[in-house]
Amino acid sequence: MARRLQWSLGRWIEDLNDLKANSPEIIAKTIEDLKNLRPWDFQDWVCQIIDGRPNEKKVRDGGIDGYTFEGIPIQVKQQEGVGRPEVERFETVVRKHYYGQLRKDKKGLMIAFSFTSEAYDEASRAKIEDDIDIELKTVRELLEEYERNRHVESKTPQEIFKEVEEAYKEGIRLIKRKEEELKSPEKLMELIRKKEELQEIRRKEEKLKELKEVLKELKREFGSFRTVYGLGPFMV
Repeated sequence: MARRLQWSLGRWIEDLNDLKANSPEIIAKTIEDLKNLRPWDFQDWVCQIIDGRPNEKKVRDGGIDGYTFEGIPIQVKQQEGVGRPEVERFETVVRKHYYGQLRKDKKGLMIAFSFTSEAYDEASRAKIEDDIDIELKTVRELLEEYERNRHVESKTPQEIFKEVEEAYKEGIRLIKRKEEELKSPEKLMELIRKKEELQEIRRKEEKLKELKEVLKELKREFGSFRTVYGLGPFMV
């Protein structure tokens, strides 16, 4: 199993290194550069910067330009001032995308250079009234998030692999230690004693429950007796 884990992490490290090597030339764009990109190139840029994937269909894509890592549909607008009508149309796309699926949460991500206040109002209304969560995000916000993540000090893939490997080995050692403890007569006797104590507690709880039912019945009968003889209600 350790060998399979090492192989899987090794492949993951290679993919991560490839991603890091290819990212800078795509990410190094200004707002104006992005506005001048071809529409399909802009969609690909958006999908890559959020670790998503573009829709393979570039024509008749059903209003979905890509998907996030979690599979949430993305619609990309290479324009300023996206308003309520565009958000409403995307709500229909998201509703259609999730039609017939068991999951209750319907989510979508819409990206543009800017949105009107009416667009944000409509997204809020759809979330409250229609249970459709449309997240509106600007290109500037994407760039700012990317820059923050770039400057966060993080461990290299090799360091992560080493930590995972050590955690796996520690887990194996812990399992073996627990197995050895359970083999000792003292440990077995302790477990048996705790089991017997638990069973005794449950027996007492059942007995107490029975006594409460008997007391309740006696209280009812005594109350009826007092009522018949005009002694008034039974008070405790």
